[in-house]
Amino acid sequence: MGLENEMNEWCRQFKTSREWLTAVSADKTGSEHTLLAYCKGLKTYCDWIGKNPDELIAEREMELESKDKQTKKHAENKLREFQVMLEKDKGLAKSTIVFKYHAVVKSFYKYNDLALILPTPKYASKELMPHTVEEIKALMNVADVRERAIMMFLKDSGICREDVVTLKYGNIQGEYETKKDVIHIRLVREKEQIEYDTFIGKNAIDHLRTYLDYRQRKGEKITRDTPLIASLSGKPLTPENLSTIFNRLSRKVGFKSSPHRFRKFFESHLGMSVPSLLVRKWMGHALGVEAHYLLPPLEKQALKYAEGYREIDLFKTEANVFEQRKQQMNDLLDLMHATGQLSDGKYEGLKNEMKKYRSIKDIDNGLARTRDDHLKNDMRRFRTKKDKNCKDGKCQKIISEEELAEHLVQSWKVVTALPSGKIVVSNE
Repeated sequence: MGLENEMNEWCRQFKTSREWLTAVSADKTGSEHTLLAYCKGLKTYCDWIGKNPDELIAEREMELESKDKQTKKHAENKLREFQVMLEKDKGLAKSTIVFKYHAVVKSFYKYNDLALILPTPKYASKELMPHTVEEIKALMNVADVRERAIMMFLKDSGICREDVVTLKYGNIQGEYETKKDVIHIRLVREKEQIEYDTFIGKNAIDHLRTYLDYRQRKGEKITRDTPLIASLSGKPLTPENLSTIFNRLSRKVGFKSSPHRFRKFFESHLGMSVPSLLVRKWMGHALGVEAHYLLPPLEKQALKYAEGYREIDLFKTEANVFEQRKQQMNDLLDLMHATGQLSDGKYEGLKNEMKKYRSIKDIDNGLARTRDDHLKNDMRRFRTKKDKNCKDGKCQKIISEEELAEHLVQSWKVVTALPSGKIVVSNE
């Protein structure tokens, strides 16, 4: 039996805890994962004090009828003792105690109409800083195919760990399969039950494609209902699974990583060029009345995201290379036109075509299509030379599946999988 079923069964067997969970769920103060955390927190307290939930409430009712002041405060004093034990004996941080135990026990008594009269402990909160670009690159260097896809998805979308594990392939299928540069995602924020929109860009799309291709080569059938991010056995992940993955990565790189630090990266970096209202909306925050009057239509939101994507693009150098290459091509066209090597009509046509290019691949494909050998040869001198051994330049090559992980770490990308099981990769 899984932990979730075990905790749920324990909570549901007692009348007071069962009604407590029902009330919390009805008030929408917690997601399914939050309810599980509530159950775990209450059970830990019950195990420590040696009573089940029904016994706690029965005891509280009797104590409040007593005329003795100390007896009336017995439940409050026991919760304080529990707090001290967790801090001194278990070494838990005060913030953890407050959110996972103190608040849970108070909520249990409150929903049973026997609220505890004691303040929430104060603690010095440490602001969680967003990841730096250098930290994310360090994490990518030690991550596997799935972990890289997870990190790029979190970075590009700004969604929380509870939401990313609920996504299925169907959430991206339409725009993913038509190869959109920016993919729109509609989902529900588990924590607040808010429906919202967000987007992912090139970094996430490229790494998702590699990850999904990898799963298909392993024999997994990808359908609309397939988890977008799955366990190694193809089953849905839980938020706790996701935290475990990041704890493992943290040990590899020597600094703390978490899904929330990627969420903070999205917020702080994208906020440099995109209105904060949009960034907050894309993160699933409740905006209130202003959302109905100030949010632009979805298609304009997508354009704003695409414009601001440079702020969260992990591989800006690739974009810079493209811009340099494009400028070189334009400079060459200007030179050839000025020296009479290109007619006015041909020059204008090529210049207009250059405006449509969005990647180095577009430039190379355009170059391959031209029938002017003189122009083709002149343009080729701007390209990186290749040889069959991939020395002193960039190229494509065929590798085995066992070599894939090492090449991905070195920023090679999957081009296609061959029927033989071999894989074509490129470092262009």
